Amino acid sequence: WLQDTFLGYGNSAQATYTSEDMVDRFLPHLNFKDTFLNKRHLTACFPKYEIECKTPDSEATPPFNVTLSSPDSEEKHLAVESYRIPNRGPYPYNQPKMNT
Repeated sequence: WLQDTFLGYGNSAQATYTSEDMVDRFLPHLNFKDTFLNKRHLTACFPKYEIECKTPDSEATPPFNVTLSSPDSEEKHLAVESYRIPNRGPYPYNQPKMNT
């Protein structure tokens, strides 16, 4: 469907996440890894959403797992949880590159 929509042949209404085809493929849980610099940046990126942080504010550092409310619901709600990346080894080149 993406190729047809991109080329202008398909139904462009299918490209929105609220269309019936996309609701079936909706992924409620997303791992944003290093997309957000901090919790303030995350809240600024979702201004119309009510954000519930499952991690205490003092420990809310990236990376974040975000759980979205379903597109069918009236209220826009995000559940945010911070997690730690497992240690990948003792050497600096083993550590993942971060968006800093």
